[in-house]
Amino acid sequence: MSSFVIEENIPNGKRVELAGSDLPYARPREITGFESGGPVQHEEIYLPGRETPIYQIQQARQRPLTIKGAFRDHLFIRDGGTPSMHARSMRDAVEQIRKRCNGVRISWGGESRAGIISETTFGEESDSQITYEITFKISQGVNT
Repeated sequence: MSSFVIEENIPNGKRVELAGSDLPYARPREITGFESGGPVQHEEIYLPGRETPIYQIQQARQRPLTIKGAFRDHLFIRDGGTPSMHARSMRDAVEQIRKRCNGVRISWGGESRAGIISETTFGEESDSQITYEITFKISQGVNT
């Protein structure tokens, strides 16, 4: 994955790009970065005498998308960035989008989803090392 982009779905909206060591679970890649998909909302109807149920399909739903990672200045510098309180500025940029409560488009590797940021959690290890967990409620699935 080259980058993970979060941008507001409004004209001149704010944009945050996670790349390099900022990517979800960028180092080490021992677990998946995130999961997507979701259930199909349906009702099962059982009628007397039928051996199989009737399925009334209502809607495909999207599960919340949660990404986890870290903003670490020393890794950002190693990736070729310049030292400028990168961890804090990335945390602040994500928080600005969350506080504005606009819809967002989340995209990575040619795919995109639409939704909202429903929750953020930041682990403040120091000014230069901040872990993140960002949860999105997805309203529209793949490439919509």
